[in-house]
Amino acid sequence: YLLENVDFSGMRAQQPRLAFGANSGVAEAAVLPVFVTKDSSLGGFRSVVSSHLNGFAEAGCVLIDSAWAKDALGCDASLRRLNLWGADAGVLKLMGPGFNVNPDMSFPAEGRNAGEVKYDRVRMGYGSLVLVGQDYELTGSFGGPDRSWIVEFSDPVLGDYFGADGVINLRVGGQACQLRESDDRSFICEMGEFGGQCDF
Repeated sequence: YLLENVDFSGMRAQQPRLAFGANSGVAEAAVLPVFVTKDSSLGGFRSVVSSHLNGFAEAGCVLIDSAWAKDALGCDASLRRLNLWGADAGVLKLMGPGFNVNPDMSFPAEGRNAGEVKYDRVRMGYGSLVLVGQDYELTGSFGGPDRSWIVEFSDPVLGDYFGADGVINLRVGGQACQLRESDDRSFICEMGEFGGQCDF
C-alpha cells in the first residue's frame, strides 16, 4: 500500500493508524502486506511491515508503538514485493535479509517469517517481501518439463514514484539474476490471471 500525505490527526488518540489482516482470517492478509511512503505518512519510516515477519527486526526494522500501528515493524529501508508466477511447486524457501530467524509455525506466520513462501491458489503464484538493494536466494522444486516461471520484483509505478529504479539480486536454481522495478512485464497478466502468464 502506497501512502502519500496521509493525515491521521482526526483519529482518536489510542486508535491504531495501521493494522494488518483487516476483515480477513487468512494468514497472508496478516503477514504479507507492506505500507510504503516517501513522506511523513508512516511517522518517519519508509516502510511498515507486519511484526509477524520478525526477521526484519534482525535486518534493522523496529517495533512500532501499538497505539500507532498494530503488530507492526517500522523500517528506514524500502521493502517491495517479490512475486513468482507459475504452477504450484509446494512450499518454496527465500533466503536473505529479513528471513534469518527460526520459523514460527503458529498462525498467522506459518513459517513465512523464516522465508517459507506458500502458493496462492487464487492468484496462481507465490509472493513475499524483500529489502531493496539486497541479495536473496530462492529454492524449491522447480523441476519438470512443463513448468515455466515468471519472477517479478516490485513494479515500475513505484520506481517512477520514488524516483529510483529499485533492484535486488536473486539466485534461483544455481543461476543469479538482477531484477529491477523497471523490468519489462508486458507479458504478465494483471492479478496473476493464468498464473501470471497471459493466455494469448
